[in-house]
Amino acid sequence: MDSDAMKNAQCQYEQKTTFRDKFKVVWDNLAQYNDMNTGNTKKTVGHSILWKKVGNKEFTAAKNEHYLRKSIEAYTKSIAFAPVGSKELSLAYANRSAVLSKARLYEDCLLDIERSLKAGYPDKLKTKLFLRQSLCFKALKPSSHIESGISMLKKTKKNNQHVVATRDIKSGEFIYISEPLAATPGRELRFTNCWHCCRSTWAGVPCDNCPNVIYCSVICKKKAWDSYHNIECLVLGELFQHANIPTGFILPVKLFLKTLNLAGGLLELKKKVDDIDSMKNQGSILTNGILDVNTVSNVHLLEYFKPTSNICSFEIALLVVTIVSTLCQKTDILGKKMTAKYLVENKNEKILILGELILRYMMIVYRSGEVMSKKKSGSNVVLSNTMLSFSTIIKPSCDPNVNWTHVGSNVGYYACKPIKQGEPLLLSTTDSYHKSPKIERCARLGPCKCKACVENWPTVEHLPSYQSLAIILPTTINRELNCLNVKFKEWQKLIQQGDTKKLSTIKDELNSMNDMIHQYITVPCREISILHSLLKSLYRQLHCVHDIYD
Repeated sequence: MDSDAMKNAQCQYEQKTTFRDKFKVVWDNLAQYNDMNTGNTKKTVGHSILWKKVGNKEFTAAKNEHYLRKSIEAYTKSIAFAPVGSKELSLAYANRSAVLSKARLYEDCLLDIERSLKAGYPDKLKTKLFLRQSLCFKALKPSSHIESGISMLKKTKKNNQHVVATRDIKSGEFIYISEPLAATPGRELRFTNCWHCCRSTWAGVPCDNCPNVIYCSVICKKKAWDSYHNIECLVLGELFQHANIPTGFILPVKLFLKTLNLAGGLLELKKKVDDIDSMKNQGSILTNGILDVNTVSNVHLLEYFKPTSNICSFEIALLVVTIVSTLCQKTDILGKKMTAKYLVENKNEKILILGELILRYMMIVYRSGEVMSKKKSGSNVVLSNTMLSFSTIIKPSCDPNVNWTHVGSNVGYYACKPIKQGEPLLLSTTDSYHKSPKIERCARLGPCKCKACVENWPTVEHLPSYQSLAIILPTTINRELNCLNVKFKEWQKLIQQGDTKKLSTIKDELNSMNDMIHQYITVPCREISILHSLLKSLYRQLHCVHDIYD
């Protein structure tokens, strides 16, 4: 397509005001130029053997401190590519069990031994597998289980606009835990983290039909298949190979397919969306008197960027065209699989509905989705993209008192500072004042009426220390707070190291300090902001190591 035609399409696009019309402009002008990838996205014995050799090389060479992680990841890919029923599948599980045993991950090792035997591991090799199994049983000690004490919120206001605390809540206390509406691990973590819940796993199980993802358990695997992967499985390989489709764009596809399955079909989903749009001032919808934020209806009550927003760009619509074309050619989402030629030459109303809905889902994820990332080698690595429907009934604020993290296979909301009985729960929808200046926050979501924005609180770099404020503190408290700068450096170092046991210890210490400082200091100061950032980093690191939730 020449540049003049592209400019003309962009001009037409900017004049349209609905998702449907915007998608139609791009589809009519550019669908014929869409180039689908045709690379191998199927399970093959050859690819399984290739990754097994990589795992063998990493494991036997043991040249660096990361050899165990790299060999486990290579064997996991060998498992993912091995066809169901093949000898290679049993061998790959057995090889990974050897590394897991070496890493002292005995329970995971036992799982892989069992999987290898069920997959038909050769009789002549079983002796070493049984020996490894007995050594694991010998090494394991009886595990203890901690009863969860989660303080649940019981009441919402009549208009379902926000939730208030029913009692005093301490820092670090989990308030609500549930499955996310949808979640996707970063592209680099596809073979180390569960595709359904994002949980880190050393003993992942693959999809039976595609080599693209792994799951932390058979339960997550089944949930994913029943919910969205039955369709996603057919297109995921193509989407991963498309250079212009970033990882974050897979989440809207997953969310769309999940609601498509729940609704029962494309036309049924479109009708539900139209019905929701026709309602005015509609709060969260109850089902049999119970609030389930993950229903199809409540999904479409999530905030989203409007078609006229700068976020709903021509470039995003171009990627939606690629996604729609892939879905139409690889699945029977329109009733049957379509050829690329048929899609271009025939006007099909369902194509416009599909494009309209996916473009809308892109804007839902952009506006209401959450990204968890971690700094690595100077750049941010995406750990997960997550849709949190519960967030819709928590008041937005740039001075949040609630944050979220992955907790095993679920997402948990925890108090990031003490909350008094009767106070509303507050969650940041873009970023907190601690990190981002008001002008950046408002540029993304528009004017905000939270206290931090109204009073234009500065970021941590420009906040004064509590010591420069006219605050009278008890002598013992003042003495303890004066040691904060030294403690901050120690805590930061421990968080960066990521040692599970140490993280568990400083978690309690950090939260206790957070409770104390908020008890005596009620105005913004540098110490409060630093504590906020440290706690956020701590819970992010706990998500990475995950052992604390086992």
